[in-house]
Amino acid sequence: MLSRRPARRVRPSGWTSRGDSERAHSVRAAPLNAARYGHQVTAVDEYLLDVDEPARSALQHIRDLVKDVVPEAEEGRSYGMPALRYNKKPLLGFVAAKNHLSVFPFSPEVIDKVRDRLDGFELSKGTIRFTAAHPIPDDVLRDVVQARLEEITRAR
Repeated sequence: MLSRRPARRVRPSGWTSRGDSERAHSVRAAPLNAARYGHQVTAVDEYLLDVDEPARSALQHIRDLVKDVVPEAEEGRSYGMPALRYNKKPLLGFVAAKNHLSVFPFSPEVIDKVRDRLDGFELSKGTIRFTAAHPIPDDVLRDVVQARLEEITRAR
C-alpha cells in the first residue's frame, strides 16, 4: 500500500537543525531562507512548517501574541519543543498533537491563576490543551504570558 504522506524535500547542504533526525535532514515545504521570512529562520519557523492547517495558524497566532506582549522574547526550543524565551528562561512553549494543540507556560502556578477562566479546556499541571476550532481566548493567553513574565523577572 502506498503512503499518503507528502514527499519531503531535502534541505540545502550546510543546514543543521536540532530535533529528531528525520526533521534534521528534510522539511515538507520549500527550503527555509531568511529572505523569504524577512528574519533569521528559527526553530519555531522550522517546527511550524511541519504543522498542517488550521493548527499552524493557531500556533502562529499564539507566537504573534506572545511577541506582542514581550517583544524581546527570543525564539528557540525548550524541553524539546518550540518555545519563546525571556532572559534565557522558557516563557511559553507550544506543540501540535494529533487531536489537540497544547500551550506550556512552564509553571503550574501560572495555570492556576487562569484556571477559572478556562472552562471547556483540558488542563494539567503544566499544560493547557485546546483545538484550532476552540482556541484559548486572547485575553487569557495574554494573562498567562504576563504572569510567566512576572515569575521570570522575580526570579532574577
